[in-house]
Amino acid sequence: MPREGESPYSHIEPIANALLNEGNNILYGDKPFYKDKDGWRCDLTKEINFNLVNSLFRLPDSIKLSEEHNSILCRNTWIEIKGNAKR
Repeated sequence: MPREGESPYSHIEPIANALLNEGNNILYGDKPFYKDKDGWRCDLTKEINFNLVNSLFRLPDSIKLSEEHNSILCRNTWIEIKGNAKR
């Protein structure tokens, strides 16, 4: 969960940044996260490297990694990082 006064996605932003630093790209705009009708999300052009995520982060149970859906979802805030996203 984000701390008071921080952006709603601050707790999951390090994951997005690690994926971007590894060579993934954002699909929209110039910032990883944007707000759409369903809330905050980060759409990436390439698949999520789950091995990288698991090697760098110890995630709480509230953050669900789904290789099947190529996504990382915070079940507390419903903020999602989606890999291999399409326009």
